[in-house]
Amino acid sequence: MTSSWNDYKINKTGDYNIMYFVKSKNKVHVGLCTEVRSELPNLGYGWVAKEQVPRNPQDYSRHKILVEQVYSAGNPQVMQYPQYVGDNSVCSQSFIPIFSPNNTKEECLTICKYIKTKFFRYLVDVMKSGHNIAKSSYILVPLQDFTSSSDIDWTASIQDIDKQLYKKYNLSKEEID
Repeated sequence: MTSSWNDYKINKTGDYNIMYFVKSKNKVHVGLCTEVRSELPNLGYGWVAKEQVPRNPQDYSRHKILVEQVYSAGNPQVMQYPQYVGDNSVCSQSFIPIFSPNNTKEECLTICKYIKTKFFRYLVDVMKSGHNIAKSSYILVPLQDFTSSSDIDWTASIQDIDKQLYKKYNLSKEEID
């Protein structure tokens, strides 16, 4: 989407009913994935009308996860945790939206677990340049099957999912370290 919108509302109304995420203020995420709908006061958001969605208007109704485009400051720089924002939402250029292939909340929460693995985060980290994470930073990350028929047990802990991914891609101890 774009961050140039200036006609968004602070409160939801009949016409202004699409949640517009401008910038996250919440830096602490726990559990599978932060569900921002329960933490709205901590986020930078507003409400826009359907007619205001300038690009990809078909995507506002899809279930999605937002990942900030900027790594957090510090040493080492760290990719921010994903935020599940559900459907009926759009975002500014501060975020990269990641969509559920089958348009479900459950799949989004599973994708959040994948994003939290060391495996995923390392592959993004080696492709990023500077503080920003462009879409091209995800080029090395292999697509996965996030359904229950997957070769990965997505109900496992993040650490166990990492172990499954290391085995799936035949990583050596040296590569894992």
